[in-house]
Amino acid sequence: MARHKRKIKLIKPQFQIKLVSIFLCLSVACMVVQFTLLNVALTDLAMSIPQYGAALSSEVFGILWNHLFLTIGLMVPLTLFVGILVTFRVAGPVYRFEQYFQAIADGQNPGECHIRNGDEFQELCANINQAMRTLRNEGRDFAAGELPANVFAGESSSNSFDDDDHDSDGTTQAEDREPIISG
Repeated sequence: MARHKRKIKLIKPQFQIKLVSIFLCLSVACMVVQFTLLNVALTDLAMSIPQYGAALSSEVFGILWNHLFLTIGLMVPLTLFVGILVTFRVAGPVYRFEQYFQAIADGQNPGECHIRNGDEFQELCANINQAMRTLRNEGRDFAAGELPANVFAGESSSNSFDDDDHDSDGTTQAEDREPIISG
């Protein structure tokens, strides 16, 4: 099997930038808290020094500001770079699952779902493949885009995931769905 390597790191840009921005904001907030705590501690220490304490205290704030901006200047690009590298291991499989399910919705038989080694969601991919094998083994004709009505019938209570899936008449939302038939 050929090894697939993604060259584009921003596979789902809106999703990835949102995640990286959250981590970036959290990092900057931590730096500002650290700056504040160090400023208070060093100012108190400087004021406890009888000789030259006031002069040292006045310099502490400026020194810390310089270090804060230097740290932010170094860490923001690093956080962006690492964040994009890490999130593409999540965004890639999400993108692949979207393509896979769209092919099914379009009435195609996409075969097995595959994601790259090292990507996240390996277990989800295996579960999708197992579910598709089960449906295929029961004689479902995906190439024709047909699913029998009992696919959504909730045939066993062990398949119930959430009480919120039940309507006021006691049926599940899955029971109310129509089978997908393309024609």
